[in-house]
Amino acid sequence: MSGRGLMLHLPRPESTAAEVARDALLFLLRQWQTDFEEATHVLPFPPEQGFRGPEWLHRGAVFQRAVIADALCDATALAGDQLRNVIDHEIAVLMSQRRPHGGWSYFPTLAELPPDADDLAQIITLLVRNGRYDLLLETCEEPLRILLDDCSHDDGSVETWIIPSPPRNDDERLQQEWAAKAWGRGPDVDVVANLMHALTLYDRERFSARIGAGSRFLAGRQNGDGSWSATWYWGPYYATYAALRVVPSARAVAFLRATQHSDGSWGDPLNTALALCALRSGAPAPSPARTGGGAGAPHADAYDRAIAYLAATRDPDGGWPAVDWIRMDLGRPSGHVHTTLSYGSRSITTAYVLKATA
Repeated sequence: MSGRGLMLHLPRPESTAAEVARDALLFLLRQWQTDFEEATHVLPFPPEQGFRGPEWLHRGAVFQRAVIADALCDATALAGDQLRNVIDHEIAVLMSQRRPHGGWSYFPTLAELPPDADDLAQIITLLVRNGRYDLLLETCEEPLRILLDDCSHDDGSVETWIIPSPPRNDDERLQQEWAAKAWGRGPDVDVVANLMHALTLYDRERFSARIGAGSRFLAGRQNGDGSWSATWYWGPYYATYAALRVVPSARAVAFLRATQHSDGSWGDPLNTALALCALRSGAPAPSPARTGGGAGAPHADAYDRAIAYLAATRDPDGGWPAVDWIRMDLGRPSGHVHTTLSYGSRSITTAYVLKATA
């Protein structure tokens, strides 16, 4: 594969899992050559609804590109250092999307939407995995300080929105107003889990007290069936994957095993990939002896059936279908949700397939 300064040589896959991972990687690299246009979330925020403009159509790809770049880090098992330029390019794009006063927002040009802990956690994870501690110190320390000092709670949780207390300027006052009346306040399990994972990677010793308190918060929010529920994502599998990276739980693993369908899936390709990622977080990864499980490895049968399902649900171009992933409930602060916005993308589904198999 060549183009946009990229030439890639991959070994011939020796298992179904390796074949699935190769196809996922090649699809994502083709999307990279289009600047991830397919993964970009476009939504109107018109002046008649109170947004100040002047733009009313906003485009968001910060979180998506950070998730995809993280999956590309996993793909170095397939491609070695051949992806270095791609990952470095994505890091540079993400650095260019920072808000003027620090941090990252899901829609960078929407003044009313604050920087958030989910974007920050995903970018910390990406920078740590690539050894970019220079950028961590330069770009992440200040929003992280505000989050931990001004936006944390005694139960170990943190707010999703990163807003200093008190706000320092007109933009932050505007964001505080909209968080209270539109976006919602309070901790979200999915976001807390992602942040605790990022802090563990960044400096487990420095943040040990925070990670311990956050882990206890997550353990206290686990559902009776062993899963976790998300605020900003559809279904239980993303939140369960995010939490299992921080909180070991045999009950969560049992939930995952019990909810696998007879066709090997967890309902669709995205949630199947997320459930596989969760299983890999809850148990040692199996060796790729057959389709991806390996006889005698933990959950080998679950892996093998899931990999077979993913292989069978590939689109002709090597990607996977878009599945609803992110949700935003409008009216949440009042307790009366009147509209639920949804986002899914072929690139995101394929990124998690790559992460589950590479």
